Amino acid sequence: MDLWPLWSAIACPTLIVRGAESDVLAPETAKRMLATNPHARLVEVPGAGHTVPGEQPAAFQRLLTEFLGA
Repeated sequence: MDLWPLWSAIACPTLIVRGAESDVLAPETAKRMLATNPHARLVEVPGAGHTVPGEQPAAFQRLLTEFLGA
């Protein structure tokens, strides 16, 4: 199933949080997500894998608070 058309159709601000060490969301895929949706913002969290909220909760909370307050 090709989900890229659905991703591109999202019209609200969207935060992509990627752990820099993620073995699930590849850097290339995250960059494609950013390139194909003008409403997206990509942030990579150093020292985190795929579960950023569990591995870097303070960083995740800060990012989410900033994003929601923007």
